Amino acid sequence: MSATDGLDAYFGLPFAWNPPATQEELKTAGTALQMNWLPELDAMYRQHNGASALATDWEERWAERLEEDEDAMPAAPRLMSLKEVQDSYTGTNDLLIPEVRFFWTDDNSNYVGVYVGDILTGAVCFCNHDEQIEVAPIFRTLADFLAWESAHPEEDLSYSELVPKLYPVLTAESEHSAEDWRNAQALYAKVTDQGNTDSQNLAVAMNITPPTHNQVLMSYLDSPDFYVAERAVNILGARRYQPARTRIEGLSVHGVSNAQSAAQRALEQW
Repeated sequence: MSATDGLDAYFGLPFAWNPPATQEELKTAGTALQMNWLPELDAMYRQHNGASALATDWEERWAERLEEDEDAMPAAPRLMSLKEVQDSYTGTNDLLIPEVRFFWTDDNSNYVGVYVGDILTGAVCFCNHDEQIEVAPIFRTLADFLAWESAHPEEDLSYSELVPKLYPVLTAESEHSAEDWRNAQALYAKVTDQGNTDSQNLAVAMNITPPTHNQVLMSYLDSPDFYVAERAVNILGARRYQPARTRIEGLSVHGVSNAQSAAQRALEQW
């Protein structure tokens, strides 16, 4: 499915769509968001400046689905208006890595964002309010995200097991390995401490580090930050990286908090 097809399908969902954003509104928002508009996002807002909620006639528009399942209900995240996007950015820009902007919400404090900077540009991430801030990509492109949403409009991103797990890659090699490693290196280079955005840069870098560079993750098993150690355990354990097993066994006994429980789970599933 092309980006255009995915966009048309997404706008076919039964939301109360707002009128198109004007050129001036897009320019003002771009300035406020400190970003240049990606063509796909620009095209979206030129069709509709977000949606306010489900349409009042959504049941009528979903008649065929409701005939199959009377409990069916749209669960796709809502495209926010430009004002909402700006408000969201104002409230989170000191908490997020600078490449990410949120454009969708499920109105339950969960958000979908897009990388608009140089690193991972166009990739789509999901931030779950129940978890530590996490912005590792789950879709490689906006077109991939729109295609999935159009095919699974009743799936809640917060809970659905159908959501593609783009990272961490578990196979030894993929067509994107070289690109992923370049992006990971760029993110590792941004990390100077473990605070706020640096911790997110590190988390994303670890998540997108390809299996061919597992040795880079080994040093994080000893991190004093148990969230970092937990992530390293989860990735290396899921990849069944044998050189890490002895150290993971040690963490399962002597590790702290999350790192210890992650190590125990990893060994149970090894």
